[in-house]
Amino acid sequence: MTTVELNGYVTVYLSTGLEDRVSFNLNNIKSTATDEDIYDIVTAIVALLEYPVDEILRHEKSNLTA
Repeated sequence: MTTVELNGYVTVYLSTGLEDRVSFNLNNIKSTATDEDIYDIVTAIVALLEYPVDEILRHEKSNLTA
């Protein structure tokens, strides 16, 4: 079986202070990017926004072939 790593994406959820949350995606995240790199980028982006980070989810993709 062969595994081919593909670019993934990150979903960032922001707390609005109410029950609702706001989210956005960062696409084309390379599989070689470390979690620390992703965290640093997200915190830099969120510093420009109004809401604090509630959750960061990393979604990795890969193809499995026989």
